[in-house]
Amino acid sequence: MKINEVKQKAENLIEVGEQARQQEVYCRGELDAASSQLSEAYDMLDYASRTNEKGETQGDVAGAQARVYMAQAHLESCERALREALETIERIKSQKYEVISQVDQYNETESGNLSSLELLRSKKFGENAAKFVTDLLRRMNAGEETKARLLNSMGIAAVAATFQAGMGTIGQDQSQNADVRSAYSGLSTTEAKIRNHNQRYYSAYINPEEMNRPMSESVVFVNENEMKTLLGDDYEPNILGFNDNVRSYINVESSYVIETTVHENLHQLSSGGIMQSEIFNVKNEQMNEGITEYLTKQTLGAEYPQSGYSLYDDNMIRIQKMTGAMGSQLVEEAYFQNKPELIQQEIDSHLGSGTFDRLSKAFDDSIRHPEAGILANNIINEYVSSKLGL
Repeated sequence: MKINEVKQKAENLIEVGEQARQQEVYCRGELDAASSQLSEAYDMLDYASRTNEKGETQGDVAGAQARVYMAQAHLESCERALREALETIERIKSQKYEVISQVDQYNETESGNLSSLELLRSKKFGENAAKFVTDLLRRMNAGEETKARLLNSMGIAAVAATFQAGMGTIGQDQSQNADVRSAYSGLSTTEAKIRNHNQRYYSAYINPEEMNRPMSESVVFVNENEMKTLLGDDYEPNILGFNDNVRSYINVESSYVIETTVHENLHQLSSGGIMQSEIFNVKNEQMNEGITEYLTKQTLGAEYPQSGYSLYDDNMIRIQKMTGAMGSQLVEEAYFQNKPELIQQEIDSHLGSGTFDRLSKAFDDSIRHPEAGILANNIINEYVSSKLGL
């Protein structure tokens, strides 16, 4: 990969991204105007349709109806244009993330080369190696600057990291920790995606200071042995990660580092979610995990694994169905603002007092007892039918 080509590609994406953003602003203005025109057309139709004492209409009803049809068609056209503009923005954003990922992969590879060159500096070809180090650092830093520009162009505050001479010696004895170094190298890409999604959808619920806290301060990548040490008696093989309300610990030996990072970060931002056992007779643990995994899927979108990968898959699917009827706003507020009573009141108002407790216990028991999962499914189906009037 030639870093100059990557820089040029990034600049092109930033330019077309700005054009797309301007198109979105224009389309939103047109849509607002079209909505006003349709409202006016309906007002005219309402006026024209009024009758006098003789039963005669006061205006040109046919003409007013035609104006409504034209306004409706114009509004639909504006809505299509806005959808297309938003799709273009998302496509460009995806391409930007691809370039950021390329930079991360490039610098991860070159970090290894830098270590080797640093070793040569004190040997026979030290002078030549020093020149290579200088050039390599220039290219790596150019990549970081490019990455920062891309992130800033998406509204994500970023400052370019700086590689310096001598850092290549770090890791001479870390060959066994390549997965850890790789995970940290790609963290900025994952963080950008998470923060962009959170700001877009959850800013009303999450404390801005906590939402903008650098993930490097709260995420720790560890291997399986370290995970065992951290968890002690609570350790089970192949745990993907956990959060202790201060930091998220992610097992880099799993195949789902990104998914787990998103999941545990949601725990960090929600500060316990809907788990408030001092309020209810149930723990809400697995319902909370189901919501967390559901929001993980929402964050990752098409990048979320097609096949199930975690212990919470079944409960996530249950939450997804429940949220479809309940509404995402209620679920998100309950989760991020620690208000499980919102879900309790909604469920009990449709199915009777105590139903929420039964549902939550069924969620918790379903991890080890399939029949409890069937009970949870039945309660959710009853709720959806009641909510939708089926």
